Formats: sequence, C-alpha cells, structure tokens
Amino acid sequence: MLSKKAIAAFAAVATFVSGIAFAMPALASGATPAQANSGGESAELSPLDTLKKRVNGTGLFKSEIDEILDYVNKNESKVTGRNNDSGNDAVLNYVNSKIVKYRAMHLDVIGLHDLAKQMCEASNFQSASQIFYGSKDKRKAAQRAYADGKAALVKKAKDEGLTLVANKIKESNYSSLALLENLLNEAEKYAKEDLIKQAKAKGLNFTARSEE
Repeated sequence: MLSKKAIAAFAAVATFVSGIAFAMPALASGATPAQANSGGESAELSPLDTLKKRVNGTGLFKSEIDEILDYVNKNESKVTGRNNDSGNDAVLNYVNSKIVKYRAMHLDVIGLHDLAKQMCEASNFQSASQIFYGSKDKRKAAQRAYADGKAALVKKAKDEGLTLVANKIKESNYSSLALLENLLNEAEKYAKEDLIKQAKAKGLNFTARSEE
C-alpha cells in the first residue's frame, strides 16, 4: 500500500503530465490560448477577439490602439478569419498597415530613421515585424536616450518658469528631441522679448538694454 507521501507525489506528477498534454496541441498548432467559459469549459477565441487581442498587444500608444480598435469594431462583421475572404483581408490589411505606420513613426521620433524607412519599405507585414522586433536592443537604447533628453528639456523649461512649455514637451509623443529643443528655444526667445518690453514700458531702460 502506498504511503500518503507517495500518493501525493504521484498526484503531483500526474497533474504536471496532464498539463503538458493539454498545452502541447495548442503550442504545436499555434492556436489562440483557450479561455474558460461560464461552464468551466475551454474554447478558442473568435477571429474578432483574436484580432483585438493582437492589436492590444502591439505596444502602441493607447490613442493609436483605440483608433485601430474603433475601425475593427465598425467592421467586425467582416472579420471571419477565413483566408481569401476579401472583407476579412481588407480589415487585416488596414490593421497591419496602421501598426507598421505607427511603429515606424515611433522609430523616427527616437532617431532610428533608417529602421523606420526599412519598415515602411518592407514587402509585407511579417517582414516589417521582423525588422521591428529584430532591433530590440537598438530600440531600447534609443528610447532611453530620448526619454533622458526629453526629461532634461522639461526640467530646463520648468527652471526658467516656462511651465506651459514644460508640459507641452512632456506630453509630446511625436516630436523629436531637435524639435522639442527648438520649441524651448523659441519660448525662451519670446519670454526674453516680453521681459524687455515690460522693462521698457516701466521706464527701466537700463534693465531692458542689459537683457538685449
């Protein structure tokens, strides 16, 4: 007769093996991970839900994801998941083109212009995705440099009392560091000119000349 410890160990192994047996077909076929329904049974996601899940997992900005999902929702009747279905293909092509477009824009903003160009010129979505994911290390480094540069510009704007400009720089998603720096320089220029005008208006000509 088996001891309690032996029975417990056997049960654990049996559970582990059954888990592998359940997972293997899904991994082999590339099927969408199953979700449990209200009755406790598992079922694959529908083509529509699968597409939405893919869009949500792109890593794009929320506004961009919402834009794509809005289109998908308006055309949900066309999302059949069938090959050579003109309606289904049209939706997929739209979604894929938007993902490539926004990813390329993000690469452009952080200074990876060559990668952005390669993505836009890729022959299909799969090739564009390979270029994007293959540049992971380069993207992370460029993104870090961009974030650091942006933070420095925000701090400088705040230190100079240009709060509105600081907020604008902080909230910007599509401007390169060069453009943001130019924005700050222009703001500094106008702030200085305004200060000179105020000084002159008050008859403080010496102060006004010292600022020129």
